[in-house]
Amino acid sequence: MNLINWYDAGFCDYDSALFFQQRLHAGVACGDLHDSVLFQENQPVITLGRDAKQSSLLWSAQRIADAGIILRQVERGGDATYHGPGILVISPILRFLDYASNVHLYLRMLEETVIRQCAAYGLHGFRKNGKSGVWLDDGKLSAVGVAVSRSATMHGLSLNVNPEWTHFSAIVPCGLVGEGVTSLATHGVYKTVKHARDDFLAALSEVFGAKLLPGTPVTQEKE
Repeated sequence: MNLINWYDAGFCDYDSALFFQQRLHAGVACGDLHDSVLFQENQPVITLGRDAKQSSLLWSAQRIADAGIILRQVERGGDATYHGPGILVISPILRFLDYASNVHLYLRMLEETVIRQCAAYGLHGFRKNGKSGVWLDDGKLSAVGVAVSRSATMHGLSLNVNPEWTHFSAIVPCGLVGEGVTSLATHGVYKTVKHARDDFLAALSEVFGAKLLPGTPVTQEKE
């Protein structure tokens, strides 16, 4: 059974969490660290993946800044996503070929983890053909987008636990026109981000056949 260490950066700014993720990735890729999963709850940020379209931004850059949201271009796949309070952001940093034969199957395993977590809450999570992520009947619950470097993954997925919805109107989430977004709280599942993290870990262990242990704390602050 593979060992995966998990870390929680807590409520933090996106840049500090990304720096921490990059440090973990460097350690995993060279074999100095076990496979890892980083959890975070970000201060408001819009991230634009490799496939992001300008049309996915519905607010001007000035309006985004005035709302206290930072804008970041990132190397993951996918389009525009919003992260903020009440959203669990999960970054598995794994040598993915130890778990899946290709990156597409790895993505499906991440989705399956969320689907099983939903099932534990009595919710029916599902995929949509040709689209990454997990949906409930009234919208998208979890966005998925990864990057792979030196055979180790970065970025990953987000889970809408109990977000405030105003900032979502700044984007077309994941570039999917006409698609709504939803949350666990919308469906009567009231969890803290920390509780949702623990439930995700349980599902991840089951899907990936791995033992999950907390990693030795490592500061996420830049030097």
